[in-house]
Amino acid sequence: YFNGRGLGERLRLMLCIAGVKFEDVLMRERAQMEKLLADGELLFGQLPLLKIDGMNLVQSNAATRYVASRSNMYSTDPKDQARIDSLYDASRDFLMVFLGVVIKISEEDMKKAAENQAMPKYLPVFEKVLKENGTGYLVGSSVTLADAGLLEVLLAVEDYFDTAPLKDYPNLTSFLAKMKSLDGVKVYLEKYRKPKNDEKYKNEVLKVLAWSSF
Repeated sequence: YFNGRGLGERLRLMLCIAGVKFEDVLMRERAQMEKLLADGELLFGQLPLLKIDGMNLVQSNAATRYVASRSNMYSTDPKDQARIDSLYDASRDFLMVFLGVVIKISEEDMKKAAENQAMPKYLPVFEKVLKENGTGYLVGSSVTLADAGLLEVLLAVEDYFDTAPLKDYPNLTSFLAKMKSLDGVKVYLEKYRKPKNDEKYKNEVLKVLAWSSF
């Protein structure tokens, strides 16, 4: 994936939480993309690409779910699966407000959208779910895909707003601290997490994809 956040960041985080060793291949030149396309490794001609267990997975959410399933971070119970999927998908919707920075909107407009729309909509719901489950996790008593999704977006909230948005949400505050204490998350934060997207990131994406703008 590119040397920045985006759809590939969720995979970096999941692989770290799951304890899966991986090589983070950064796409920085057009020739890299052309080779992947020529070799037929990108089913839909898009990134991120996860090479795992003999497969080339290019849909980020499908790849993330696969990592969760093979790492006991999913459930075999259909009802729990639906619960996990619902919460994970909601965290993806929440995260989208932060992914538009540089590419679509300014940081100032992003922060306004996050403060006025996204955080008031999602933070109370996740707080309620954590309180009702009572284990420190969203579903069950161990880390699942849903927790990884929530962690990613809370890290983004923390990046742009520090801890202020969570001051009235004790369960979310405890959840964030608990997740950060996990060995895999420590590895992710220390080694793999990318900085906020900036103009350099945008220009590299444009070069790799051979686009003039977006």
